[in-house]
Parts: sequence; structure tokens; C-alpha cells
Amino acid sequence: MADITKYLKEWQKGKEFVDKHIKDFKRLDMISNAQYDGPSDKNPNIGDTTVAGIVRQIMRTAVKKMPSVTVAINGSQGTSEAITCRFLVEAVILNPNTFGKGFVNTLHLGGRGALSRGFNVFQVSSAKMYGQFGVIPKMIHFNDFAIEPGVQDGSHSGYFYIRTKFTPSKLQGIYEREKKNPGTTWNIKALKALLDAGPNSSGTSDYAEYLIPSDVSNVDVTAETYDIITRYSNRITDDIITMSPGVNQEIRTVPNRSKFGYPRTLMLVIDPAELSPFGDSRVRLASPNQNFLMALRQNVATTWLYNSKPTMVKTGMFTGATELKNGGVITSNDPNAKINLLTLDTATSQQYPVISQEITKQIQNMMGMNAAQSLGAIGESKTGVGAQTQKATIDDSIQQVTSIIEEFLRQYVISGLDLYLSEQDGEGIIFVDDRTREDLLRLDPNAFPDPANPNGLKVNWNSLYEYIQKIDVTIQTTISKEDWTNEKRADLQDALTVMSQTSNPNDPDAQSRIKQVEDKFLDETAPELAQSMRAPEVAPQPDLTAMMQ
Repeated sequence: MADITKYLKEWQKGKEFVDKHIKDFKRLDMISNAQYDGPSDKNPNIGDTTVAGIVRQIMRTAVKKMPSVTVAINGSQGTSEAITCRFLVEAVILNPNTFGKGFVNTLHLGGRGALSRGFNVFQVSSAKMYGQFGVIPKMIHFNDFAIEPGVQDGSHSGYFYIRTKFTPSKLQGIYEREKKNPGTTWNIKALKALLDAGPNSSGTSDYAEYLIPSDVSNVDVTAETYDIITRYSNRITDDIITMSPGVNQEIRTVPNRSKFGYPRTLMLVIDPAELSPFGDSRVRLASPNQNFLMALRQNVATTWLYNSKPTMVKTGMFTGATELKNGGVITSNDPNAKINLLTLDTATSQQYPVISQEITKQIQNMMGMNAAQSLGAIGESKTGVGAQTQKATIDDSIQQVTSIIEEFLRQYVISGLDLYLSEQDGEGIIFVDDRTREDLLRLDPNAFPDPANPNGLKVNWNSLYEYIQKIDVTIQTTISKEDWTNEKRADLQDALTVMSQTSNPNDPDAQSRIKQVEDKFLDETAPELAQSMRAPEVAPQPDLTAMMQ
């Protein structure tokens, strides 16, 4: 029996440690959404999009498409186990139609948060979708996690706590379903006690202090929820414990079935910070100049708006209306009558483009996106050389972020594959694609014995997981799976051409190698043709009519 009192105190202590580092996150989010955090009622409430645009541009460029993945098991990509795991990654973990739906958008959102606040937290979470079991990346709000105080790298924390908000109907549904399950991992008595005690949190209103003004209207102050807290330890011998402050006993205990201990909770940090697990925020570093630019923009906008409809000073006597409007007529019998417009001096407004350009350069420097700094002589930016230099500098800046994202994705895919395989048991049938089928048939011609299900692969999950001792993953986010396949086809075609032209036609080993490359090329370019060519020939049926005669 777990000591829930101890774990709840551990959660509170870790939460206090996190809270010290997220106090200014609302201000950072406002800047990242082009909102000024020091507005004046006398000025128009407008912001500047420099930081907000750069944050979005970096992530749109760093991650463009669904990543292409290669998987090696125990150091090899060519074994049947590696080919099967590669299929599971593509068809389950990164499938854009099911568990990987919206994956690129999730990476964009997570990367923007890491650039804005310094870090973002993801959970490698199991889920059931469309009747299938799989793994999804769940982004965790920065107010819903806790780590061990004192660690300098979040991934080295001895434990992670994740808080989830359960609605009363969801918790009631779990209770009704699990009380009928004799093998449940839920503590039915604790669930009943928690339901009887009632909700202990207020849903989205618990995040109100961190919401930017444009999102405050989305808060439902009447919502009632239950705080459900789960503890994930980095030791594979520790169980996964779920608890709630509403009851002093564990709600659920799930054994950690992973034999590797890959983390279920991942921190995405773009710019590591010394002596801190939460990273450096580029927006925080750029915020002094960004706030100055926003304040300047609001003051200049006030001048522009005032001068567009200035105050009128009327002297003398007028016989009719004196309102200024298009096509209006003002009449007066007083020769000294006149109307003057009091406008504000526009000297600062006229200097605004030059001033804002200089401040923008400072912001771009802190955000890592100022290509102009690498240019040589004045005017070089207007030349072809200057344009190429700018592009190369931007590419280098983006590549740094891309490499960090790919490193994060490698950890996610490895953890996701480990979670998926560790939760399987016994034997099962998976339906693979033609590419995987052909790759497996080369290793074992009897891998698909059922003619009624030509793509049905029988998998012994326990044997597969037991076989795996090491998982290696290569991620490419700047090239899609389709582009990678096209490059592979081109390489195969070039290799086939060279081998055909240079090999000895009388050498059976050389011709055998050419045949293997040719088969692989057909698999990549026309899998349906390759499959029909390898199908056994059907014996001709006798003519029954002729036999009867």
C-alpha cells in the first residue's frame, strides 16, 4: 500500500518549485500573442507582431511535414523485428489518420511554448481510438505538473507528477464501468469515497491567473472538477500511482511494464539554461525591446488617430453649422471668423519607421533570426550574394531548432514504441502495408500463410518485446515520407543502372544482386505489379465441356 500522504506532500513541494518559475508566463504569453502587457487607457490597445511573428515563423519552418522515421532494433534495420517495429511506428504512433492526427500542429504549438516560456511538457500517453490501442502525445499545461526540486535537467528528475481535471460524469463513468470488472486496477472504494466527497477543483478557472485577456472570456467559473494526480517514477520497479487530494488513499495502481524505463513525461527545451531545468525563454530575453516597441507604437498610433480628427478652435461669428465634413458649407458675416485645427507634432511619428527598424533588429538578435548581422559591406543585402547570405543564416538558425525538435521526437518515438509493446500480451494479427509485407517476405517467404488475409501478420507480442534489447530511431522532419520515398527510388534506379552496365553478365552472383535491387525497385515504384509478378502461377483448368464429349 502506497503512502499517499507522503506522495501528496511530494506533489505540493514539487509544485511550489515549478510555481516559482512560471510567475511571468502570462506576460510572456501576451507578448507572444502580440498583446502589450502595460497598456494605458489613453492609448489604443494595439500591439506589435515582431516577436509573435518570429515565434510562429521559426516553428513553421523547423517542422513542415509529418516526420519520416527509420527504426533499428538491436542495431539492425533489416531484421523482421525491426521491420515490424518500423511499421508500428508509422501505422500507430505517427499515423496521421489516428493516433498521429494533428501531430505537426501539436509540435508547432509545443515549440512555440518552448520558445516563449523556455519549456513545454509532453506526456507519452496510451489511448484507445477507433477501437484500437495506441499512443498519443498529450501536451501538459505548465500549471499541471511537478518535478523534484533541485534538479538542473528536467529529464533527470526522480519523478514526475501530472494533474488532470476529471468532470463528475467522467469519474462516475469510470466508477460504474470498473466496479463490474474483477481485474480492475482502480480502487473502487476510493473512487466511491471521492465521488461522495464531491468535486475539489474549479476546472478552467484554476488557470485564470495565467490566461491572457483575450482568453479570459473562455473561463467557466461554474465548472466543478476533480483533481486527479498521477506519479510517474524514473525507476522501472515503481508502480504508477494515481491519487487525489480529496481522499487519503490511492485511486489506482498500475505496474510499470516497461523493461527499459523510458520516460513517460518529456520536456521540450529549445534553449537550455544553466542551473535550471526549465530553459531560457527567448521571448523573455527580447521582452524589454518588444515592450518598448509596443509602447512606442501605441503612442505613435495615438498621434495618428488624434490628427485624423483633431480639435477645432473657432473664433468669430458664424451664421450656420461649423462642423467639418465632406461637402460641408460654413457661412459667416464676420470678416475675422476662422477655424483652426490643433494637431500634434508629428516629428516622432515621422521617425517611427527608422526607430522601429532598429528596435526590431535588437529583437531579431535575441530571437535568433537576424540574418542582416552576417552581411558584410553596406548595401550587400541588395545583391545576390547578400540574399544568399541572409537565407543561409536563417537556415542555420532554423536548423538548430529543427535538430532539437528531432532529438525530442526520437525520445517520443522510442518511449511510445516501448509503451505500446510493453502493454501488449499474447498473440495477435496486425495488417501491414505492402511495403512491410514485401520486406518481410524477403526474409521469410512463409511470413503470411493465410491466403484470405495476404497482409495479415501474426505477432507474438511477448517474444517480440523480449527479443528487443536496444531501440534506435532516426527522425527527419524537413522531408516527408513521400519525399524520402522518392529519393530512395531515385537512388535505387541509379544503383540498378550502374550495376547493369558494369557487372559481368556471366557472373551468377552479380546477376543475383541485380535481381535483388530490381525487385526492391519494383516494390518501391509499383508494389501491386511486384506482388502479382511473385504470385504463384495458377494451373490451367481443364475444359469440362470437351471432356464430356
